Amino acid sequence: MYDIIMPIGDYQEITSISINSALKQTLKYQNFIFIIDTKTDSEALKVKMGLKNIERSIIIRTNRIGQGKARQVGLEASKSEYIAFLDYDDIWHPEKIELQIKKLKNENSDFSFCSYRAINIEKKRIIFNVHCNRKIHLFNLLICCPIGVSTVVLRRKLFQDHRKLSNAIKRWDYITWFKLWRDLKPKHSICSDYLALIVKRSSSISSNYWTSTAGYFSMQKAFKIIGFNSFCSYILAFFYSGFQIPVKFKRLLFKYMLCKSKTVKDLKIESYLTKN
Repeated sequence: MYDIIMPIGDYQEITSISINSALKQTLKYQNFIFIIDTKTDSEALKVKMGLKNIERSIIIRTNRIGQGKARQVGLEASKSEYIAFLDYDDIWHPEKIELQIKKLKNENSDFSFCSYRAINIEKKRIIFNVHCNRKIHLFNLLICCPIGVSTVVLRRKLFQDHRKLSNAIKRWDYITWFKLWRDLKPKHSICSDYLALIVKRSSSISSNYWTSTAGYFSMQKAFKIIGFNSFCSYILAFFYSGFQIPVKFKRLLFKYMLCKSKTVKDLKIESYLTKN
């Protein structure tokens, strides 16, 4: 019924926890597609050793082609009706896929995403909550992107024929979703329940948005790849960056407000992190 696509560049302790959260899903997957995206064969072998006991796995080796390209390779290897993306260090609630596919079917939608909690894995604490409860339009994506990669479940037909995931090294997901909403305006379903933990690292662009210019310039380049001219891409990146102030404030507020799921049992972070 659905395939899971997970690129892995480095097998870490959190990777086994992430994989285990997929194995625990109440709705079982058809194939677990791993793209080992490493520079060397020795790195690839280390990752492959961690995957040897996973049932119905498809393992593909690539040579540091990046997150978007790696997922595209996985998409092309998939035969299932539905695709679920999972990063190697993010974690799913056990009922995530079942709830999202049920919603996709009931609403005859092609794309689904859910609320998520951003966590600091080292300190085992929630940083902020991203609460998703309404449909989004292209204008919304000019302000912020509420779609976490590991929250997405979609119909594979969205990316058949000539449509592909962005191969950009940075912001590939934003570029992909923006083009998808611009060109297709996909019928989409929203799960307001917090069904994923998204790990935020101190070295990430989003974590250092206000202490480095990397965040701004990554957005400027993203808008240019999307198709805006140089002038417009600088202006859009400026306004996008400005909107991040109220967006991040709202997400911090949701850490304390409306932070409970309605239809599933919320699990403590420690419950997610167990390997059993």
